Order: sequence, then C-alpha cells, then structure tokens
Amino acid sequence: MDLRKSFCALRLTAAVITLGFVFMPAMHGATPSAETLSGSSTKLTYTGTTATINPATFDPATCQTAGYCDVFTLTVSVSNAFRTAHPNFRVNIQFGWTGNTNEFDMYDYFGGGPVATSTNSFVTGQLTRLEHPANGIYTIYASFSLGVPGTSYTGTVTLQPTPPPIAKLAASYTLDPDGKFGPQMFQFTSDLLLVATPPSGSAGQDVEPGIVIDPFGNIYVSAIEGVPAGSDLWRSTDFGNTFTYLGQPDKGAGGGDEDLALGSPFAADQLFGDSTGRLYYSSLNLADINLQTSHDMGNTFLPGDSPAKVVDRMWLAGVGTSRDYLITVQLGADLQGTNSLIVTQSDDGGITYPNGALVSQAILAGTPQTGFHSNIVAFPGDLRGGTPNSTVYTPFTSADGVDLYVASCPAPCNLPPLPLSGPPSKLSFTSTLAFTAPPGATLGNVFTPIAVDNDGAVFVAFSTQQFDSNGHQTGQNVYVVWSNNQGKTWSKAVQINNPNDRSTATAMLPWLTAGDQGSIGVFWYGTNVVGDPNNQTVFANAKWKIFYALVNTTLTTPAVQYVVASGTNTGTADQMAGVVHYGSICTQGLNCNTAMPPGNRELAEYAELTHDPLGLIHIAFSEDNPTAGSAFTWYTKQTAGPGVLPNVGSGAGLFNIGTGTGNFGLLVESHKLSGTSLREGTLTYLDTSANILLSDTAGFSLVRIGTNTIQISGTGTLQNGSAVNFTATATAGGPGTGAFAISWPGYSASGTLVQGQIVK
Repeated sequence: MDLRKSFCALRLTAAVITLGFVFMPAMHGATPSAETLSGSSTKLTYTGTTATINPATFDPATCQTAGYCDVFTLTVSVSNAFRTAHPNFRVNIQFGWTGNTNEFDMYDYFGGGPVATSTNSFVTGQLTRLEHPANGIYTIYASFSLGVPGTSYTGTVTLQPTPPPIAKLAASYTLDPDGKFGPQMFQFTSDLLLVATPPSGSAGQDVEPGIVIDPFGNIYVSAIEGVPAGSDLWRSTDFGNTFTYLGQPDKGAGGGDEDLALGSPFAADQLFGDSTGRLYYSSLNLADINLQTSHDMGNTFLPGDSPAKVVDRMWLAGVGTSRDYLITVQLGADLQGTNSLIVTQSDDGGITYPNGALVSQAILAGTPQTGFHSNIVAFPGDLRGGTPNSTVYTPFTSADGVDLYVASCPAPCNLPPLPLSGPPSKLSFTSTLAFTAPPGATLGNVFTPIAVDNDGAVFVAFSTQQFDSNGHQTGQNVYVVWSNNQGKTWSKAVQINNPNDRSTATAMLPWLTAGDQGSIGVFWYGTNVVGDPNNQTVFANAKWKIFYALVNTTLTTPAVQYVVASGTNTGTADQMAGVVHYGSICTQGLNCNTAMPPGNRELAEYAELTHDPLGLIHIAFSEDNPTAGSAFTWYTKQTAGPGVLPNVGSGAGLFNIGTGTGNFGLLVESHKLSGTSLREGTLTYLDTSANILLSDTAGFSLVRIGTNTIQISGTGTLQNGSAVNFTATATAGGPGTGAFAISWPGYSASGTLVQGQIVK
C-alpha cells in the first residue's frame, strides 16, 4: 500500500508531440522567465515562487491569476543533425525545494495540452522526462499545493543526448519438458491453499504473501487481509507438507503491508533460553507499524517500536541473533526533515530501534525523492556472537521509475543514534545506478527485489515494458542484473522469461532468491497476452500462471531452466494447467481504482519465494482462481530437480535427545576453483536439552561421502564463543530412516530423524 499520490508505477505521461510549431505568449513568473535548450546549450536553471496555495484541481487558465502557480517558458530548439546523432535524446525537467511539508507539482504543456506531470507527495522535488521532444515552446507550470506560501524552488532543465538502451547478456533457455509434476527437470507439489480462521478472513482476502525458512526447515508464511483487518501468519514444521494457522500477531490492528525476517539460532539466552532463532514481523496500520518479535517459533510475540511513524511499505532484515534492520518510506510527520527512505536498527531483538540513517540517493541533480523501494537484505546474515559485521543493501527507483539504484551500507553497518531533532544522518548509505530503462519504458511495475548469494554477489530483479517501432507495447519482460563487487558496478541485464516463448510474453511481479556462486531462483506471473497489463480491456481474457526459473549467472551465456510452477492435481482444467488469475494486473496502486476502465488489483503488488537448507524452492503466491474477486495465499514447494545450492550431500532434521531435541542444518557443497574440485559446507547444530549451539560457517576440514552416508569434520564455535573440533555423520533418509550423530571432546549425541531429510 502507498499513501502518496502515485504508487509504485509512478508513470509519467511523457507523450511526444510531432505537430508543428505552436506559438504561446510568454507567461512571467519564474526567473528568468524563458530560456532556450539546444544542442549547444544543454543545461538551464531558474527559480520561482508563488503567493498562494492551490485550493483544488490545477487549472492552467487561472492558476497565475489565482497566484498559486508560476510559469517557465522553455523553447526546445534541437537541430536535425543532433536528432540524427541522438535519436533517443531526453529532456529532463525538475524542481527542488526545502522542507517536505511544502509541495510543488509540475505540469508540462505543449501545443495547448499536457505532455507530462509529476505530483508526488511528501518529497522535496518533482521530475519529468520528455522523450526526444519536438521543437517548439513548452510551458512548465509550478503549482504550489501544500505548505507555506512564498516558498521558493529551483528548476533545472537538462538535455541528455543518449539514454542507454537495455544492455543485454544473451542467455540459453530450457523449458521443463513434462511440467511441474513430471520426473524430468523440476518437480513441485500441488498448490496448497493456506486457510485462515475463519476460512476467508474478515476482509475476504489474503494477499502479498511473504515467506521465510529457518536453518532447521521451519517455514513461516504471512499475508495481509487489508487495513484494518490485520495480517495472518502460518507455520510449517514438516517442510511444507502441512501448515498451522498462528493467528494475527498484529491482533487485527494492521494489514496494510507486512514482512517477515529471521534471526540466527541461539541457545542459553538469559531471557528466552533456546530457540531456532527470532521471528521478526511487521504490519502496517496507516499511522504506524505494528512490530512484533517471537522467540518461540511464532507461538507468542513481544511488541517492538520504531521511531519512524506515519510510514509506508516496510521491509525487515535480520542479522545474527538479535539485530534487525527496518526500512520504510518516512512521510515526515514524526522525524522532522525526512522525506524519503529511512533505515532504523534494533540490537535488542526488534524491541527498540534507536539507531538509524537516511538512504542517500543519486537521483538526477541530487533530488532526494524516490519512486518506490523494495526489500532490504544483509550479508552475511547468519553471524553468531559478537558484533554483527554485515553489509546492508536495498534497491529503489527514481520518481518516474526510469532509473534503478542500489544503496549499500558497508560492513559492519552500525547505524548512528537517531538525533533528538532534525533529520537522521545520510552518511551511512551510498547509492549506485544499477540500471536505466530504455526510452518510453519504466521499472515502475512493482517490485525490484534484491538478494545476495553465499559468495556475496548481489542480484536485483525487475520487469520493464517492450515496445514496437510504433510505440505499442508488445510484451513485458523480467530481467536480472548483478554485482560481484558489493554494488559498485553492475552487469548487463539477463532476460529471465524466454523471449521465444509466447506463453510468457508478458512477465511481471518477479521475486528472487540467491544460493551459491551465482545460482538464483526467480519466479514471475506470466501470460501470452501482450500490451499494457494495467489495461482491463486488452487483458480481459488473459490467463496468468506462475513461472519459475533456475538461473546460472556464472556462465558466459547464463543458463535459464524454467517451468510453470503453479497448478493442482485436481480441479478445473485451468487450475491443473496452473492458471492463478484472469484479466489485467494493475501496478498503479490505489490509482488502479480511478483508471478507466479500472485495473484489476486483486493480487495486490507482490508475492515471494525462498529456498530451504537443501536449496529447494518454496513459493507463496496470491491466487484468485477459482474465487474471482478475492485473492488468497497459496503455497507450492520444489521436491526434486536442480536447486540453488548445488550439493553432493546435505539435509536438515530433528531427532530426540532425552527430553530435548537435537536440530541440525547440514550442507555439503561441491565447488570447482581453479580447476580443483573442493568440498565445503556449513553445519548448525542445536541441543535444546543441553543448551548447546554449535555452528561452523567457515567450511569443513574433511568430507567423506559413503554409499549412503556423509561424514564431516571441522572446527565449530559454541554459543559461549569457544571452539571445538567436531565430527558428524549423517545417514541418508527421511523420518525413521535418516540418522545423525555428532561428537567432540566431552560431548556426543545421536538419533534417528523424527522430522526432516538427509539427501546424498
């Protein structure tokens, strides 16, 4: 949900007028009142102010007389030679002012009609871009709609000769030949409906699902019913075979947005004892965020509080046993001077968030506004003991959705204390341009999720439009870009939906997860209908399915293996074929309701996937088939086929130790480094009866693979910081068959699995 005037898509109508020269008399107001932009004069600046506030709808015929607007007359005079040399040139027009309680709106007119607008709220700037505009006189109105009359602004007009096209990497594509239920390539379970109590929820929907999985395979899924109906939470302790409804941690007070994050397992905690890790939960209720933290797998929660009030769209990132980062759009009502993205930090398990910083943004000419932002991630996130030492990343777009930026706070990313007054610091985060949409297209198609693989490479997924030579939209594609140097530079884009597969010619609402060495999993909603997916008339008969792709980005030509991951083994023909939605998918937030015809927003803005300790994919998604008019949360998981953690032996499970439980997460991987095959991996082991937590994330010193066993040795760290040399043996199999044994000087434990699975 978004409280600003334009949500997520933030599409500026930058129509190109090709009619003849139209003369308009100069309208005074700005200083200077008129300038000419040409190939030799590429940057203009001016200032302005108004005497009153716009009381209602902007009217160019009366705004100057009423005193709530002033005017800058822009003459575009670009030679034919320049146009030939730079056919995709842009003209960027922007305002900047101080104080986000003040607001100017921008209206660009040409030939007597509007060609572009920018009316974002709670910002200190507006920005429009005109794509290769015709020569002539443009009237740029600055309409003052909020704040203290007499506030001044600075206008900047720049000529951008060559906006970059999409720089693509070629990829190879392989479709699963027998679908999600066949034995070839991927196998997924039949889609499972997650039911709240009462079944339909008080608001009759459960959308925008989030999903996280802890190191021991416990799965948590949350979804929103809408304000003020609250958010629902489910848990699975049997690897997704069944789910238990845990109720609403926000007690029905939220439901606007939600997010989940996990902390690392801890043992012998002074307050909480043993745990598989904290579960962080957030829910939006318009005026505030409802924050909750559980130490007992979601059975009970403790409330938290962040000083960032009156916010929108919050995301969480857990680090270590007790640190949590929270990012929101701060709308300026509480932390004076903030006008954009703020990250706050908790070091007491999500109870208080006393530290924080603004995300510094590299928008054109330094304006501090953003279009929309996506999730926040920390790498590494599973640190135990001591002070967390993670790098934090978060993506956002420019206000018009053309530029994609990634902000990073380098390790150890210890944010400073929030000031008692005035804006937070902007020194912690640095923003880098990761991608620019081609002329006419935007990235404002919700969302641009980010993930980090186990080697520290950063990945961002997004969707953008595809046009023919006449400007007609002929599809929408999902792309991924990545950085191997902590976000300093970025790769060319790889298209994830197969450009030669008509069944997914329109692809949108992507999400991704990252595993080992450039192995990523991406899913999206896809259909064979082309055009603008916001348009209900064009997409009236569209049938949407969930597609999933495993992508190997380490190859010179990245390899994309994909499948339709949605579908049931019973039901209608469409359900069994994977159809999850009919009609349009609107990406314009609350503006979907005002479109003519109204766009379909039943799925809301996103869904998520993640991977388990075995590297297999779990997807939680919104579906309104067969319940047209209301969408609910469904779940499917990968049971076989290549995963994002290429392994030779791994698993996770639980076994009984006296009156306690032994929990372990084991991963053994095979890597090739400089032509040498190396086996390495990680182990997390928790003995709840003995208050023991052992972790080895540095890699094993010995790995032996037997007929049906895996034996590892390594140096692990206990919860008190001491190191021990351990040996562990895992026997392949599931409950009743698989077994696990571990020992080090002074300790040993073993048992048969009662839950989980060890694979070889």
